[in-house]
Amino acid sequence: MNNGTGGWRAPLNLPAALEAYGVGAPIHVTDLDGDGKQDLLWNGVASLKGDGAGKFSVLQVLPRGTKSLGDFNGDGKVDVIYLEVDANDRSLLQIALND
Repeated sequence: MNNGTGGWRAPLNLPAALEAYGVGAPIHVTDLDGDGKQDLLWNGVASLKGDGAGKFSVLQVLPRGTKSLGDFNGDGKVDVIYLEVDANDRSLLQIALND
């Protein structure tokens, strides 16, 4: 993390429980809860709440799957849409609306 003076702080360590969801998985950065601070969406399975000071805590764990971010219901909040495959090998498109 940049320290604002051209240098770098030590890397952040994310909660160990997330390692099961894939190291090197795609991470989306967005304000999920509307508090003006950047949050993380890791591999479409976990959202991490940012405190604005470079620390993150697990906010919610979603099913695995391909995901995308957008305002799908027009309320001005970031929603998550994801594709998941169930136990019967059926593809399920789901939307997690941000309230």
